Formats: sequence, structure tokens, C-alpha cells
Amino acid sequence: MENIIAKNLKSRHYNNIFTDVWDYYGYRAVYKPSCLRNPETEGAWLIDWIEPREWTDQTLVVLHCQDFLTQDDSGEWLELTAIEQHYGDRAGQVVVITWNMDLHLEYSGPCHVVYFPGHTYDLINKWHRAEYQGWQTKFHNTKRPNNWQCLNGTARHHRRLVWNWIHQLPNGHASLGFDHPLVKDTYEQWTDSSRIHDQDNFFTLEWLYKSTQINVVTETQYRETQGIITEKTYFAFAGCQVPIIIGHKNIVQQCRDLGFDMFDDIIDNSYDSVENANRWIRALNDNRSRLLEGIDTQALMPRLIYNQEHLMNGLQTVLLGAFLIRVREVVDSLAK
Repeated sequence: MENIIAKNLKSRHYNNIFTDVWDYYGYRAVYKPSCLRNPETEGAWLIDWIEPREWTDQTLVVLHCQDFLTQDDSGEWLELTAIEQHYGDRAGQVVVITWNMDLHLEYSGPCHVVYFPGHTYDLINKWHRAEYQGWQTKFHNTKRPNNWQCLNGTARHHRRLVWNWIHQLPNGHASLGFDHPLVKDTYEQWTDSSRIHDQDNFFTLEWLYKSTQINVVTETQYRETQGIITEKTYFAFAGCQVPIIIGHKNIVQQCRDLGFDMFDDIIDNSYDSVENANRWIRALNDNRSRLLEGIDTQALMPRLIYNQEHLMNGLQTVLLGAFLIRVREVVDSLAK
């Protein structure tokens, strides 16, 4: 059944996927795309609600949370709590599409949490457009004078810690928000232009990605038990680089689960399961020799190309397949 649904949904925009999939199981989805909006001050996202004209046993409210969810110090996911409270007795008929991977494994409330990274799915679709054809081979070069790069946009706490440690190492490039920009194509230039999107920013920085062996990725979320995997990580795969990913606990394992080679024979990834206080420093200290000495890009290029190819031609199938399996779990739960 899932294979038939996947075949019919694969070419569609994720907004259509999020609604049409329920038709196959006889449900009527009332859908709110991109329901998160910025609060006036710091804190949890505000939510744009949607209400069915009437509730029946076959009604589902589907909310697409297009960005990361907020977890407080007690472990509570604030947006999910708000959704539960808003829909009350009908919260069991609410499906929440999240960017946070594996969140359903720890959430025990009445809503149905389903992972699907719409941003990633859309980014890959854009890279397949005609104007970008042929870009992949540009990154198959093996002569890379820079051992490492570490680009930090918004200066989050874990990124400041990483920047303070790494920026003095030789043979690399590090940046930190507006305070410590790159030598060119700075974060400020990117954020000041409404015309530059993520896929264009990657090509703007082609000079750096294709000249660098290791990408120390400081992901958006760090302390959260389930975070997001963003374009920051996928840019490393696209640029045929070996990644050291510093993000939420077990993010490296999640990348393996998505089908990527995480170079465990090259990089010491044991830091991935370390608690928050020490994970970032273990990632750097345990791999200090690699950052200083570099890697053999020529020998690793077949594996680097594999990751790039999987990103472009395999990941969407993996994401859609996992989504449909989770949808079926939700359907089975609703039927009980």
C-alpha cells in the first residue's frame, strides 16, 4: 500500500503530500501550512490555528510546523503543549508535521507527531531545476588546500564555544555571525539580501566548499533532545566534504539512519552520544589531529560522491518512505 501511495505522491509539493496522503485511508484533512510564526519576544512560536467546519470521526487537522520546535529546560515541547490545549478533547485528531526528527519517539501526548523536513525536500527539488544542472561535478576535485571550515551564522551559545576553540587552528576558515565574518561573501551580505536563498548561498560559497576537506557543522539546535538537520549539514554532503556535526545528541546516528556515510573510520564520532556539556568539546578534541593534518580527499572521493548522489537522488525517497510508514502507524492508532 505504501509503495502505491509513494508512487502517486513523489512528484508533488510537500503541501500536497501532507494533505493527499490521508485520502487514501478515508480521512478528510483540514490543513494549515507553515503554521509557526515569530513571537514578539523570545520564546515559543506562535501558531496560526485552523478549525474544521465540523468535526467527524474522519476529520483530521494537519499542522505543518515548518521550523524547529521549542523545548524548555524541563523537556516539555512548548508548541505541542499549546496545540494540545487549543484542540482539547479533539487533540487526538490532530497531526503535527515536524522538522524535529524522531520526536514521536519521546512525545506521549494525544497529538500525532510525524517527521517530514519540508525545507530539505524543497531544497533538493530546487537543486534539480534546469538552471542548476551540472553543478555536482564541480565538487569532485581532490586538491583542497583548506583542512577545515566552520561557518556559524546566528551566534548561538554552542557556536560561540566552537568558534572560540577552532578559529586559531591553521589551514581553515571560521566565521561567527556579524562579529567574525568570512574574508568574503559574509553572513551579513547574505542576511541583507532578500534575493539570496539557501541553494544560492551554497553556490556563492562554492570557492570555500570545493577547497575544503572537513566541514565542522554547528547545527541550529544543540541542547534539545530531538533537533533538526538543516541545510548546514546537507551542504557538507553536497560539497563532497567529510562532516563533523555538532548538534543535538545522536544527530550523527540520525544521518546514518538517513543513509549517509559518516566516515566512522576517519572521524571519531563517539562524541555523538555524549551529554550536552561535553559533546562539542569531545567532537573537537577527539578529532584535533584530523583538523590539523587533514585527510586524503582523493582516496575518499568515491565515498564523498556517494553521499552527494544519495542527497540528490536517494534522500527524498528515504524521507517519503519513512513518512508513509509513520502515517500508517497514525492510521492504525486512530482506528483503535
